[in-house]
Parts: sequence; C-alpha cells; structure tokens
Amino acid sequence: MSWSVGGEPVPNPFFSTLDLFGIALPNQTVASEIGDVAQAFALRLKDAIRGYSKKLEPTESIVVMGLDSATPGRMAITFYRELKGSEFLARIEAWHMKCAWSQNFGKDRKFVGAPAPRDIAEATYGRRLDDKLRKVAVERFLPCIVDGAPLPRDLVESTTRRASNRLGFEDRWEWEKCLGIACALFKGSQTERDYQMTLETDRRTRDYLYGRLLAIAERIESVALGVADEKQRDTSAARMMQRFADRPYSTWRTIELALTPYKSVYVCHEPHFFPKWTSYLMKSCVCSLATTLCRMHRYQVSFSWATTANGRHSNPPMTRRQCKNRPPTQLTKFRSYP
Repeated sequence: MSWSVGGEPVPNPFFSTLDLFGIALPNQTVASEIGDVAQAFALRLKDAIRGYSKKLEPTESIVVMGLDSATPGRMAITFYRELKGSEFLARIEAWHMKCAWSQNFGKDRKFVGAPAPRDIAEATYGRRLDDKLRKVAVERFLPCIVDGAPLPRDLVESTTRRASNRLGFEDRWEWEKCLGIACALFKGSQTERDYQMTLETDRRTRDYLYGRLLAIAERIESVALGVADEKQRDTSAARMMQRFADRPYSTWRTIELALTPYKSVYVCHEPHFFPKWTSYLMKSCVCSLATTLCRMHRYQVSFSWATTANGRHSNPPMTRRQCKNRPPTQLTKFRSYP
C-alpha cells in the first residue's frame, strides 16, 4: 500500500499502466503510426504524472509499505520506504517507461505500458501458482519499482523461456499476454541496448536478426494457409520456437525446408515482400556470424603451448602479438576457448 501523509491521491505502484493511468491501445492502428506509439505513450504518461504532481507537493512525504499476514491475528512489515513526492513520481514514471511494451490482456485490455507485478508473477510461473509463490514474486519486484533496483535476472529468464514455449499455452491471447510481459521485462533489464517498440532496421545483432527471420517464417505460412482456405493450425515457426531460441542456426534450416510448399503461394499474394527481406536478413545474419567467428579466432585463441615429454611447459605462454606474428609451423599446440 502507498499513501501521502497530507492525504493527497498517489499512484499505486502495484497497478499496471492501464489500471493506473488508463492509457489504452487504440483498436485500429495504422501501419504508418506504429513507429509513433512509443512517443505517444511517453507524452500521455507525462501528462498523467503531471496531473498527480499538481495535487502533490514536491516535498510531500510518501509512504510505501508492504504487509504480510503469516498467521491470523498477526501482521508483519515486509517493505517500508519514505520518499518525497517528486522522487516517488519520478520512480513511478521511470518504471512505466522502462518496461513499456504493447500488451494484450484480452479483448478489451490492450494497452501500451508496464504490466502489474501480479501479472508478471502469472507470466513467470503460470496461472496455477499458489498465493505464497505469487506473494514472493510481487515482493521481489517492489524494490524495482520504488527504489529503481535492477530486475531479478532469474524471473526475467524464466518468463522469457516460458514465452518461447508457444505450444504450452491453450489460447493464443494467453501466449500473447506472456509474450508482451516477457518483452517488457527483457527491455527493462537491457536498458543499455535501448530497444524500441518499433522495427529497428539498423540493428544488426544476431539475436535480433534471427528473431526477424522467425517472424517472416510465421508470416509466410500463416498467410499461405489463409489464402488456401485451410484450417488454421500452429505453423512450423510456432512449433519450433523454443528450439529455435536455443539453436537458431541449425533450426532455421528445418524451418526453411518446411516453408517450401508455402513460398509459391505467398509470392503470388505478396510478390515484392519475400525475396527482398529474406535475402537481406540472411546476408545480415551471415555477415554478423562471420564477424563473430573472426573475433573469436583473433582474440580467444590467445596462447601457444610448447609441451615437453613430462607434460610441463618448456616455454612461458606467448603474448597475443607474438602468437599472431609467428608462422604456423612454430605454433606447436594452442588452446581455444569457446
């Protein structure tokens, strides 16, 4: 719970962006306006925070307290913070900006923003988690909201792995809910990468490019099934999403071979899309992979070992420059680190 000493209304840190500020996602979003979603959300969030700041003095004391009832009749304080009004509002705004992503919680609950800690706990452990586990997960996220602490890495990774298992969800909206929460947590934990809510065509990292390839494979098969009036089913990209997250290079060949009967249908439907983007992304992935392998060969193969009969080193380890300048015949044995 949170309250102001002077009795002024304050935002609840346990609420999502939709429940707290009422910032929903429009039902119809034009493709040209997708790139402006983040900017529009930031402006509406600042307006909502400005509304609280007009009623709340900057020096007003704000109390945030977490209570736990272990047994009937007893109450324990598990979390306690006293903040100034301006500091508290800045922390709330930073949390909702850091973890802002497009969320789909159902038919009438689509919005852009940060999810609630209770929804994060369900996305991490599933909807059937008990109250004790839910309470522990919510308590771990409270310092991230109020104090600006880093997100728990184990919970972020657990949510990401669960979102990768697309076949483990009964309904599509449930998977999209978990996916939106996982993207929000990953974006909030990787602040140095500065991920955007729009397509970043200039980002050349392998994980991002492989993700775009998987999205193209999903698009090709789903559109081809719709054009052929076939029954909607899970695509090859959806079935192999978890394996693709672990082994993208080897799994992509399997997915690409499965797309062969659907390519002709898709090319007839959208002839200018498939050759352009698939060739561009494949070249980008190959270039990124080649650059990584060159760096591994240049920097990670760092020592040369000249061994004697008793297994001891007769010569001290060579420096990287000496190892690089020596001819290959003099490098009798080397060790590479994966």
